[in-house]
Amino acid sequence: MTSYVLRLYDDPLMQFDAVYGQGLLAGKVEAHIRWFDESKRMLLPFPLAPQPDDAKLTAWLERRTIPKNREFAAQILAQAGLNISDTLGIIDLCKGLSVNDSFWVERDDENMRFADINLYDNPLDETLAIVAYTGYTSSEKHAVGLSSEWTTDGQFPKAWRHTERGLELWKAGSEGYANAGLEPYSEYLASQLARRLGVNAVEYRIARWKGKLASVCGSMNTKDVSFVPFYAATQLASFPEILAAARAVSEESFAAMRTMLVFDALIVNQDRHANNHGFLRDNHTGRILGPAPLFDHNMSLFKNDMRADWEHGAWTPRVLSERQPSGSRMTFRDQCATIMGASQHEMLRKVLDVTLENDPAYPLEHGRIEAL
Repeated sequence: MTSYVLRLYDDPLMQFDAVYGQGLLAGKVEAHIRWFDESKRMLLPFPLAPQPDDAKLTAWLERRTIPKNREFAAQILAQAGLNISDTLGIIDLCKGLSVNDSFWVERDDENMRFADINLYDNPLDETLAIVAYTGYTSSEKHAVGLSSEWTTDGQFPKAWRHTERGLELWKAGSEGYANAGLEPYSEYLASQLARRLGVNAVEYRIARWKGKLASVCGSMNTKDVSFVPFYAATQLASFPEILAAARAVSEESFAAMRTMLVFDALIVNQDRHANNHGFLRDNHTGRILGPAPLFDHNMSLFKNDMRADWEHGAWTPRVLSERQPSGSRMTFRDQCATIMGASQHEMLRKVLDVTLENDPAYPLEHGRIEAL
């Protein structure tokens, strides 16, 4: 059994022990809280705050490692000689660091400083970023440096990089089938549309790195302001539950939730789930500041469809009566009829005056944007 400290910046929030189970629980992490700072319980990460227990701690630790569905997960892990099931080994290596917040974990016998290891201010391992983005590995082994790739989820190739613009996420598209690779354009166009409609959303651009086209965005949060996924904050995911939870937070959050759902219908986004929207949180007080900007629209705007689809009339308003949002039993049209308010109507009226613009450096095929 190994003893650990959970920290926010350099402040200890909790001490706990962790070990792999035996017998039927072999390979499963068992974590046990030894102590936590009562005066800082509201600063704990969700879902530990405000009532921490062993089960919540175990769930949080398992979320601070590379997800099984992460593209090139095996290649990333191979760089450190680890496997996907070695949760504690990954925690020991990456310290549970994430670009979403400023929490981290170290063993009791370590004495590290946040200033030396945080992902915001320190160089990130370029070799590991290339592996995460391309899947290409080198036979030459190197000491693994700081990286966000251990705790970044999602099924598309991606990497966090420090550039002249700051900390940025580079996310590539799909490969291996007809018309693959349009996801960065969907992200770029949805971002463009959101900006013109006044929707609070992350801004994306199109760029190329290592031969792959990518959608690129800056981090929406900082060392002092965290992004908290909706599910982590509420443990809720269904359509009625998320509406009720958003209303309980604030009228602002409720209005933002309704706008998000209507915007998803507008761009036919069937990939909204409780981990790709959420809240911004003040790390120093634990207070929820409000809804986070919208992001992750790379599966929207008919990204799988080919020229024949839009040339032969597949893109019509009837798709809203035929398709459903992720996790919903209602169609887009029925869901919008339930939640539409005056501000959402006003947002949609602006669409009449919007013209989407192609990317000058990496343009989409002629006719596609006009069809959209």
